[in-house]
Amino acid sequence: ELKGESLYDSNDNLTLTSITVKNLNVEGTAIGNGKTHGYIAGKATTDTAIDKYSLASDGNATDVGDLLPVRTGTTYSAAGLSSFNRGYVAGGYPGSPNGTVVNDKLLQQFPWSISGETATSVGVLNNEGGHVLCGTMSKSHGYFSGGSPPHTDDIMKFPLASNGNTSIIAQMSQNRYQHSPGVSDTHSFMAGGTQAITGLPKYKLIESFPFAADTTINNFFFF
Repeated sequence: ELKGESLYDSNDNLTLTSITVKNLNVEGTAIGNGKTHGYIAGKATTDTAIDKYSLASDGNATDVGDLLPVRTGTTYSAAGLSSFNRGYVAGGYPGSPNGTVVNDKLLQQFPWSISGETATSVGVLNNEGGHVLCGTMSKSHGYFSGGSPPHTDDIMKFPLASNGNTSIIAQMSQNRYQHSPGVSDTHSFMAGGTQAITGLPKYKLIESFPFAADTTINNFFFF
């Protein structure tokens, strides 16, 4: 907070006698907006790299850190979301030992300033489907929905300030995976996706829930 500051122009004329600034965030005015870089983490094969690329100019991404290695492979087909100062990666598909799919339940975080470090574990997912899930966020909480296999309609939540394990707060109208995220200041959105088990049909449904009442299933909207 700044108070009582005086500003002058180039001719030494007084132009401002007082300014008050509260809760200034130089990273951006809303979650996911105004950032200077994008991040990609958990690509296929055995790559654990966290890559960073500029939003202001063209160019290749650079390797700035690593996810924690899980089981026999890496964390791909995971979900990502962000807070004001860090990125989160949850779930993923590390491999199928002995022909059985083993999902990763780990919730990891890394700071935007990461440079050569490894992400840290901050909790675990508490549903069954661990990869091809969807991540969204409010200003105070992160949310993960759906996933496969086993296929699920669960919506999970965790606090961005203190981290920790997720908790199941509601269900979508259908089991689904590979759906796309979206957020507004007040709502989380989940669009499209694939039906469980058969992989068909492809959903065209958009669902939403308000952050203020995220434990109430009836607060979903269908478009």
